[in-house]
Amino acid sequence: RTVDGLGIYMSDEETRLFKAVRRYLLEGTNQIGKPGSRERNLAQFIVMLLNKRLLSSSYAFAQTWWNHVAGFDLDSFGIDEADESRKRAQTEIENDEEKDLREYDAARHGAGWLRQYRNELVPYLDEVSAELNRLGWGRRVIEQEISLCKDFPKDTRFERLYQWISEYLMEGKKFKDDERVIIFTEYKDTLDYLVARLKEKKIEFPIVHLLYGGADAKIRREVKENFNDLTSPLRILIATDAAAEGLNLQTSCRYLIHQEIPWNPMRLEQRNGRVDRHGQSRDVFVWHFVSDQVEDLKFLDFIT
Repeated sequence: RTVDGLGIYMSDEETRLFKAVRRYLLEGTNQIGKPGSRERNLAQFIVMLLNKRLLSSSYAFAQTWWNHVAGFDLDSFGIDEADESRKRAQTEIENDEEKDLREYDAARHGAGWLRQYRNELVPYLDEVSAELNRLGWGRRVIEQEISLCKDFPKDTRFERLYQWISEYLMEGKKFKDDERVIIFTEYKDTLDYLVARLKEKKIEFPIVHLLYGGADAKIRREVKENFNDLTSPLRILIATDAAAEGLNLQTSCRYLIHQEIPWNPMRLEQRNGRVDRHGQSRDVFVWHFVSDQVEDLKFLDFIT
């Protein structure tokens, strides 16, 4: 197995958003409660949840952020209610759409509790909102289906992904017969976003297939069969962790890309194990995004 980074150099707008979120995480939450207290831990969970989704895609982050901002207008949300939403968000669940909804709730209900600290948090909140708007992911993003989007904001990671697809899977304008890739993501939001961006590039079904938790078992079985069928036109499988666990996909694929690095090392190995397992006849190549511009991406590159 060869593990390598897909180097990216993000735009100023993208890096400013990452830095604004990091300030909200480090400086904003440090004003809440004492270190190690229930209040501090809950506040840090809420912002770390936002940060994880940003590391997946700006779209997944925008979906959660605007729910978070809306939560500051909620009334009568105490720490017990906010903590209950945290527990629900952290509970393992196979349905990826439900997982996203629970995380929206945790971000929104958490903000309902955080409103008591609104004066301290407003500078950091406003900065993140301003950078998100500047990037092009305003509130409208949660008001329409991503598949209907006609004008996507700048996304250096997707541009690098598309470059990789062109280099490794295609010869000219045609896809190679003997190469396929699995793109893993933790979030259904990011999966939907990647599908929409690829469609914009005229890359869609039957070249692109999806696997996500909550999909019909028949669809899951058909995707597995098509992926392992060398005569199938399927070339790109976009999957979440919940959907791909236990699948054997090594007979026709040696390439795997992590859209984001999962924080659980076991989950990382489970992803790689879809293609790096007994029966694989070729060397396996695994990629993830790296950048020196963002502290979290530098750290995650180190631990891989």
